[in-house]
Amino acid sequence: MSKSIKVLTLLFMVIGYINSAHSELAFEKTNSYSENNSMISNDELTEQEIINLKLDDIQKRVEFITSLSKEELENNLDELAACLNAIQEFSLYLPKNSTVRSASVYFASENLRGLAFNVVHYLSDKDLIDYELSATDIYANIILNFFNTNYALVGDGMIKSAIIHEKTNDNETSKRIYSAILKDFIVVIERLESSEEKIDQNDELFFALSSLETACKRLVALNHLDGENSNATSVLNRIEALRKK
Repeated sequence: MSKSIKVLTLLFMVIGYINSAHSELAFEKTNSYSENNSMISNDELTEQEIINLKLDDIQKRVEFITSLSKEELENNLDELAACLNAIQEFSLYLPKNSTVRSASVYFASENLRGLAFNVVHYLSDKDLIDYELSATDIYANIILNFFNTNYALVGDGMIKSAIIHEKTNDNETSKRIYSAILKDFIVVIERLESSEEKIDQNDELFFALSSLETACKRLVALNHLDGENSNATSVLNRIEALRKK
């Protein structure tokens, strides 16, 4: 599918602003990524060389962090913050380099997505909820910045973000994410309903539908707690009908 994810993109711009203003992580206590890597901005280097050097630096940071035990990690929280800061800053830097070949930008963004995912997966059982929240939202933003026409990737990233916000008892943000998924992904149902073909379990639409189903179920559960109504139930009924095709 080629339609971009508009509601989620706008929502995460707001979430990113709020998180940057209220984050409990001490990113400011570490030197900025650009300061740590001032040699990378050498005017003699091409943009592609700069991108390669930045990616190499991030990969080394991620490999170091993910090699640590939980006890070792707790003694290296500054390194974890610096790693997340590097990923976030590079994700903001990369789109600005329009002179770099688009294939190179895609390759770099794909690598960055993988590295961010590795950090999110690593932090999932470390009981460092603030860091896990920041890492997950950074990962979600990378997907929205570079892969916002891939509904399978977007769905996975957004569900991860919504779930971690639930873990922090920030149900309002979770509901906003789930609602945005419902609005953006309704086209998935419409496309499948208009097709006579069965859903291919290896197709992007299959994974997108699963994300939409999860979002609707969580939205129903959260709205039930708050005594609110939503159209998520009717969407779930449409999904059930599609699965019976």
